[in-house]
Amino acid sequence: MRLRLLVPALREHFADASNIVQVFDDAGFKTSYDLLFGDPPEVLLSKLPEGTISYPDLQAFLSQVVVATAAHGSSGDIVIEDEHKIKSAQFGGDTGVLELDEMVAEAFGAYGVTEVSGSAASHLVLWIVVRHLAQYGESSALWIDTTYDFSVDQAALALQNISFEYAATALDRLQVSRSLEFSEVHDALEALRNALTVVNSVVASQPQNPLSAFPSTITKPGLGPTFTFLCDNTIWTARADDVFPDGDEALKMLQGENPNRLVFIAECFRSRNQISRTWCPFVIRDGIVMEEVNWAGKGNEEDPYEQGNILAREGSLC
Repeated sequence: MRLRLLVPALREHFADASNIVQVFDDAGFKTSYDLLFGDPPEVLLSKLPEGTISYPDLQAFLSQVVVATAAHGSSGDIVIEDEHKIKSAQFGGDTGVLELDEMVAEAFGAYGVTEVSGSAASHLVLWIVVRHLAQYGESSALWIDTTYDFSVDQAALALQNISFEYAATALDRLQVSRSLEFSEVHDALEALRNALTVVNSVVASQPQNPLSAFPSTITKPGLGPTFTFLCDNTIWTARADDVFPDGDEALKMLQGENPNRLVFIAECFRSRNQISRTWCPFVIRDGIVMEEVNWAGKGNEEDPYEQGNILAREGSLC
């Protein structure tokens, strides 16, 4: 670790820590590795300008560098207590759409990385995040905006349709970062370390996406193949019109009743703790509010794709 990053911790014991680090830097000792695994203290001292630091203080300084860079241990009872605290406030991924919540409960509620992609990915994740912040007053979230399209107005609009107790302070606990500089987001990630969600882009998948239950799915998440093995869950979203390109009379009637309500499909492509190739419908109203959908024909025991009915297929466990 670069010594400059340790100055705040070292300053608790050495008021002139910044000056000492600068002297080390000028002498070619720029990282903790240079100090701790290089020359012994007496040789190190000889390479510094006279009067910079005394030998006893140098030994004490090196000891504090060790403390500042070492992994801190914890007793078992403290680990269990911290684990219980994390689980009691664990991010549940609640959308308010019962069937969707049942499908993705294990995905969003577990530790690890969840990938969300498709035409409604950002809407889905933003809705889940603001609902969680509105429901739990001690919760917080970090949104790393790499595409510079995050809209605080959209988040505020979503909160106007959420009546949970802490909705008024939800935006105060939503941090937005437009940087991937690790040092800038490290503290926030440490506080949010029990779950991470990635909103991914879309690329073509020809002739079709083999992970989908629908032959009409000809796109896939856009990150490279190695990212596949980093994710614990992959959730795909798509317009119902695209999933059923040949048309569905019930769908046409549903969307004709209210053009402000768009029907989407959410599908679990893969999961380490969930049944894959399961899917369900949901509605986005007015561009942000997620609602349940009452699709006529649901429950038909015939093939769900051929009949154009929303009926969850039997999935396979990945």
